Amino acid sequence: MSEEFVKYYLEEAEDRLSSGRRALGQGRYSTSIFYSQECVEFAVKAVMETLSIKYPPIHDVSALVLKLEKDPRLPEWFRKRARHVAEVVSGLAGKRIIARYGDQIRKIPPSKLFDKRDAEKAIADAEEIRRLSERFVKWWFGRKSKR
Repeated sequence: MSEEFVKYYLEEAEDRLSSGRRALGQGRYSTSIFYSQECVEFAVKAVMETLSIKYPPIHDVSALVLKLEKDPRLPEWFRKRARHVAEVVSGLAGKRIIARYGDQIRKIPPSKLFDKRDAEKAIADAEEIRRLSERFVKWWFGRKSKR
């Protein structure tokens, strides 16, 4: 595990969140959802990198996040949120493709599939998960440096 790599993931999460907020402000709701998903993915993978948990190269890592609920290395405040985090990861991962490409079967563009409320919820969820992940990473490395 590399603290530098973990911090890179958190920086990427923040960058995606900023892009998502900008897209929301421009009325590009599906793009906002896409960036929210990427933010969440980087944020939770930062936690997994911190803990040296191997994860597959997929977008939906919610099953691994659920396992964090019982991981004794994590503080109670994080474990209590693990189920919610997994739900957000899974929900946004399920929207990733259609938020980017639309419904290719029914020929509906992404802009017709999501509205402002959908994007606002995605941004709020991404903000929460990014903040929680950053809090954990700071706690972890702060604890390690005190040894």
